[in-house]
Amino acid sequence: MFFTSDLTPGEMHVARALISGEIDRAPQAHAFHDQRAHWVDIPDGLAHYDSTEPKVERYKATKALD
Repeated sequence: MFFTSDLTPGEMHVARALISGEIDRAPQAHAFHDQRAHWVDIPDGLAHYDSTEPKVERYKATKALD
C-alpha cells in the first residue's frame, strides 16, 4: 500500500486506491501490469507497462521486504 525505494530517494509511493478524493495529479500509467491479479481489468485507457518494459524494468532491482 505504501513503499519507498532506494531508486527514488525522498519519495513515498502510495496506492491510488487508498485515496477516496481528488489528488494533485492524474495517474499516467499502470506499472507491472503483467503482475496484477488475473481477474483485474483496467479499462481506463492509460498505458499498461509490463515488468519487461524498459520504463519500469529498473524497479525490478528493488529488493523485496522479508
